[in-house]
Amino acid sequence: MKMENKGGTIEQLVSGSIVLTLSNLVIKAANFFLLPLYTRYLTSSELGISDLISNFTAFILPLLIWGFDSAFSAFYYDEDSDEYRKKVFNTVFFSMIKSSCIILMLIWMAPYISFLLFKTDKYKIAIMISLASVAISMWSMPFSLNLRMKNLMKRYSAVLVLSSMSMLSLNILFVVFLEFGYVSLIFSTFLVNMLQIVLFWRLSDVHVGYRYLDKALLYKMVKYATPLVPLTVLNWLLSLSDRYILNYMHGQEVVGIYGIASRFVSILNIVTNSLFISYTTFAFANKSNENAKELYSRILDAVYFLIVIMAWVVSIFGKEIVYLMTSEEYMEAYTILPSLFFGQLCYAVNTIVGYGIGFAKKTEFFLFSTGIGAIVNVILNCMLIPNWGLQAAAATTFAGYFIVMMSNYCFAQKVYPCAFRIKKILLTLLGLYFLSIAVMHCIILVRMIIFGFGIVLLIFFYQDIAGNIFHIMIKRINLIKRR
Repeated sequence: MKMENKGGTIEQLVSGSIVLTLSNLVIKAANFFLLPLYTRYLTSSELGISDLISNFTAFILPLLIWGFDSAFSAFYYDEDSDEYRKKVFNTVFFSMIKSSCIILMLIWMAPYISFLLFKTDKYKIAIMISLASVAISMWSMPFSLNLRMKNLMKRYSAVLVLSSMSMLSLNILFVVFLEFGYVSLIFSTFLVNMLQIVLFWRLSDVHVGYRYLDKALLYKMVKYATPLVPLTVLNWLLSLSDRYILNYMHGQEVVGIYGIASRFVSILNIVTNSLFISYTTFAFANKSNENAKELYSRILDAVYFLIVIMAWVVSIFGKEIVYLMTSEEYMEAYTILPSLFFGQLCYAVNTIVGYGIGFAKKTEFFLFSTGIGAIVNVILNCMLIPNWGLQAAAATTFAGYFIVMMSNYCFAQKVYPCAFRIKKILLTLLGLYFLSIAVMHCIILVRMIIFGFGIVLLIFFYQDIAGNIFHIMIKRINLIKRR
């Protein structure tokens, strides 16, 4: 039986992105405005311990998933039938069930993991809880992907909103009233993951059956996904390994400050995560269309324009934002916001320009580019963090993401060339990044002048995008007036 293409139009992309952005806006805004509560009731050391445990399991989760999340998206549209997509879902789901059995061994090893991370086994219970959360996340992953690939974004967003609001409520309960300390955020995550799997299961409208597990399809998926496994390790080295070097060189307090700065990046993630969840379906469904490459280029320009403005705002006025949202103990966090935000901007650009590699199923290119970025990042971390601490960790993260972005762009152009306006992106991205670093300690009047200059520069380079956004806003305002 033929199925309707659920992700094939740009209208569906925009619609799905808007739904996810609005839901994420509620979630992230609530989480963002709870930062003063976290920084008041959790010391930088407690926050550092929590982040180190969470970052460790953030490494374990994708390693055990074995790249099957990417394989799910890559193979989902290869055949247009209900029967085939049942095979895709169940092949991934039962593979996750088997892979999660490794968690039992890791839970048994929790005291040793605690000693490895902290030179004491006192944090073993928190590690056990965090590892159990990993298993639950693996089980729910195929259900969430199924909703996304069917473009059922309202259902997906409903789960996100409900689970995230539950997370916020539990965090307040555990942090403020029960005073669980560093365990608070970890235990909240465990409970919310349990809630998510129930909700995704109920809303995904998919048939679970072992008979749909297809060994031939499994072989193809494993072949596709295996190069992504070392990519998981490299991504972890690129994005999270600096926390452990900071912990070793400067202590848990510094890791806590770094963690607070990282939480400000969630502002940027409101847009990027929402878009990319919808864009995956759109990109794979349209890769063979005649005008696909032109659409991808236009989408990149629009996404970049919106995200670079957000990064620019927070980088210039980070000192005031951190002052308003945290305590004095965490004030140093503002000095690393430009590097973290522009590093996230590089990641966003990389995601879009690198889709051609996924289309061609040349995942070894991802491995090579991320390997270069991760190696450079770790070497620079070891060289610079001992003397420069936080600033070095953030700057090397930006450098690593920039290298990955450029490498994947070059590789993707070889296998699926698109006329991305990369020169404009490089000029504005690097110019604004180094300008924000240069003026972040200046008085606010100077920074306001520089901020205005940056906005004018962006509008000059992206007049067409700015014009389209302006016309859309005017139409919306007129529509509201008529109502």
